[in-house]
Amino acid sequence: MLYEDRRLSAFTFVGIDHIAPASCLVEVELYLADQPADQAIPATLRWLHEDDQGDPVSSLLPGHWRLYCWEPDQFLP
Repeated sequence: MLYEDRRLSAFTFVGIDHIAPASCLVEVELYLADQPADQAIPATLRWLHEDDQGDPVSSLLPGHWRLYCWEPDQFLP
């Protein structure tokens, strides 16, 4: 599985930056189960607001927030 060797034990939201009407960056600190409990890994996750056809739309319109890239190698060292 994609996250088999990268299990989370905890996470913290640090901030959200709405960089565009249909896009935001979410800053987080991730804590992996196989790392010391006080060792946070900073990560930036890009989220897109999309309609039912998968096209970007303003977050003021109907749609769903979706993680742009979910492979852990894209945001974890």
